[in-house]
Amino acid sequence: MAHAHASPDDPSLRELLYGDTLRFALAHLPRPGARVLEAGCGRGILALALARRGYEVTGVDPSPEALAFARAASVKLPAPARRRLALLEIPFEEVEREGLAPFDGVIWHRALHHVEKLAPVVAATRRLLRPGGVVVCHEFAPDLFDDRAAAWSLTVEELLGSPRDLRARTLGDVRSFRDDWKRGHPFHGFRAMRSALSRSFEEAHFSWQPYLFTHLVPLLGGKRRELARAIKEWEVVLIESGAIPAVAFRFVGRRSRDQARRASRKSAPSTGFSQ
Repeated sequence: MAHAHASPDDPSLRELLYGDTLRFALAHLPRPGARVLEAGCGRGILALALARRGYEVTGVDPSPEALAFARAASVKLPAPARRRLALLEIPFEEVEREGLAPFDGVIWHRALHHVEKLAPVVAATRRLLRPGGVVVCHEFAPDLFDDRAAAWSLTVEELLGSPRDLRARTLGDVRSFRDDWKRGHPFHGFRAMRSALSRSFEEAHFSWQPYLFTHLVPLLGGKRRELARAIKEWEVVLIESGAIPAVAFRFVGRRSRDQARRASRKSAPSTGFSQ
């Protein structure tokens, strides 16, 4: 499987890939006008959308290519939204040193699992927030990608006409595919991320989410929107039935006003969707 997402400048797929996450963030962030940091903002899809909706947004990413795309896209924003948006080519670790805090909200969208040192980054996220501020995470958990998820992904690739030879269907083929896919997503798994977040924030929301479709719909070439949506819905049904695991999750946490931290947290929830 190619480890790439559909191009975010493709209007036929942008809503499918980012719409739910944007609505989720809007539901948990403070009101427009609040200061929001998007860590690892990439091409700026969420950062630009939040600026358009009235937030004071800072997006940071170390990739010059991704930020060049984001800056080019920001030209199309209304002038007030452009004034509310700052796109900085710096790693997250420099945000605190640059004196950019405090923020009312911090967003991690499919970026936290990539950071090199998880615990210090999560601790820094907390320090960047005002008391009462929220962290909104939508993260991928590569360690949960098992044989069942690999077999389904291989099947969908074949149905979509992947150029790769997918005729073999032995367990060894599935596991080789699984292991190769995991190697393309290094660093942190679900338990490490959940533990780090729970130690630093008071949990306000947790839910399992579909994710594999984001790697499958690019095979459509952006031409069949309804089929792309059906792939996502198929993944959701399989997760809810227990046929495949969810490999992504959402977490919302709040920096408590008294800054008291709990010594222990409840155990992780069972896989499945929660509202």
